[in-house]
Order: sequence, then structure tokens, then C-alpha cells
Amino acid sequence: MNTSDEFDLILTKQQRREIYQKCGLVPAKIATSVLNLIKLSLAARAMKSEVLPLVANTATAKLILERGQDLMSVEQPYAITLELTPEQRELIKNTVDKDWQRLMFCPDEHDNIAYIEQWEPNISAKRVEDSFVILPEGFDYSPSSSDKLIWLPRGDDDKTKNTFGKGYHPTTLTVLRLMEKHLKAGSSVLDVGTGSGVLAVAAARLGAKSVLAVDVDSNAVYTAQKAAELNDLEDVIEVKVGSLDSADGVYDSIIANLFPKVIISLAQEFSEKLVSGGLLLVSGVVSARAAGIVAVLETAGFEHHESVSLQDWEGLVFYKKTL
Repeated sequence: MNTSDEFDLILTKQQRREIYQKCGLVPAKIATSVLNLIKLSLAARAMKSEVLPLVANTATAKLILERGQDLMSVEQPYAITLELTPEQRELIKNTVDKDWQRLMFCPDEHDNIAYIEQWEPNISAKRVEDSFVILPEGFDYSPSSSDKLIWLPRGDDDKTKNTFGKGYHPTTLTVLRLMEKHLKAGSSVLDVGTGSGVLAVAAARLGAKSVLAVDVDSNAVYTAQKAAELNDLEDVIEVKVGSLDSADGVYDSIIANLFPKVIISLAQEFSEKLVSGGLLLVSGVVSARAAGIVAVLETAGFEHHESVSLQDWEGLVFYKKTL
């Protein structure tokens, strides 16, 4: 095996399940180069570590080894420890001449996401909490007077079917639950990472005076715009490509259903985009990482008010501290 070759560590079903519970990602493998693996092994041996850090570079390896194993806190990078199978140990030993029994890796270095939803053509109405009802385009439904309908595209084209947010995933459901409780009518709302636009439509249904929905994915922007049109809310919902940098001014409320690493990177900007005392609703966070996200946002000037858990995922409520 040459040092320029790729080294792929295929993960077992149990390891993938453990990773999912700790970070929400389900990578099939952890990949690096043979040369990097050798460097990481040498660095770990020099630090007398009993754990192999299978990460991007030796600088990250030294940082997480100095800090401690499986540390779930505000400190970055976030790392997870895994027990290696005998077959995995043998594969690594044949490359680095050392029998490592455990490894650490940083999930934020990987882009394999777990919460992709498959859009299905035959889905029916889904009630969420007391009043929201999520419906596919064209579905025959007789609403009650208290229902707040959220119509979504059916996902029958490439742009919509690859967009997250049909309303079934716990990350979406926890935010909808918290919106019913905390979002005030007449608010200006910024929906960051809008996906299908389901949360933007929900905000409008709750009486938001204006909603700016942004996403870096052009397919999501297309889908969210289509959702605004389906719900006759073009006068309330504006959809743009981009992130916080696409939003002018400040808002009463921000909704952010995002990966933890994105929430961390935007924490200070969230504060800058909110009025004093403004509402921040955060989701996309597995329970194991919630404490770290709370710590980051508290450092950025927020007070944590409430958490809602659903199937190992957390929805978090913050208010910007008043001056």
C-alpha cells in the first residue's frame, strides 16, 4: 500500500448507530490517506495516547488528545470515541504497525447527513401539535376552523424531492411545537436554512407580519418559493439564496434548523440579527450535543429558556439578553 493511497475504514452497523446517537450523522466509512494515517498514529504514540485520532490532520489530533476523549462540550472540535472490531484493528495494524483498539474522529469533518427525507408521492395529511396540518399539493382535505394548513410540493421533480423538510423528521417537528408556543403574531421572522419552506409557512400561519426564508441550496429556494405560492403567502414570505448575509436589518425571531457546526459558526451573527429580547428557535441537534450548543449560544449573548426532545433530537428555545 502506497502512502498516497486512500485508506477507508468501513464502519459496522453498531458503530454507525452509536455515531448517529451522538451526532446525527451516519457515515458508512471514515476515509483518509495512508500517509495521514501514519502521521496520526505517530503523533498519538508520541503523546502516549491509547486512542488513535482518525481526523483531518495532526494539529486536530493533538488538540483533541490534549483535551480528552469523547468530550461533549462547547470546545471544538467535537470528537467521538469508537471501539474497533478485530478486523478493523488488523487493517490499521497492517498499515501503521500498531494495534489500536479505539479511535476518535470528528463528525463535523464529514458531510454525510442522516436527516435526508425521501419525498413520497402518496403521503397524506399529517397533524402536528394542536393546529398545524401538513399536506401534499392537491390533497383532498376538509379543515376545521382551527387548522393551520401548510401545503408543500409533492416532490415529483428533482429540485423538490432532494430538498429537506417534508415535515416528518423530528428536527422539523420539534421546531413546529416550539413555534406554536413562543412565536408571536406580528413578528418579523428570519428562517435560516429554510429547506422546503415548511417553517416559513408555519410562521406566516401563526401571524408573522413578514418572513425572510434563506438557504444556500438553490433547490431549497425553488421549493420554498413554490411552497409560498401554494399557500398564497407570497405577500408575507420572501425567499432568497444565501444565509444570514442575505438578510438586511434585524428581526424579532430567528428559526434555525441547521447542523450543529453551522449553528456554532453563526452564533454571534444570530445575536447581531435579533432585536434585544428577540426569539431564537434552534433545531437539528441530537440530544448528545445539546449542552454544547446551549453553551455556545449563551456565550453569544442568549438565555436558554426551554428544550423539547423527540427521538434523540432537541429543539431549543433562546431569547437574546436584553440590554
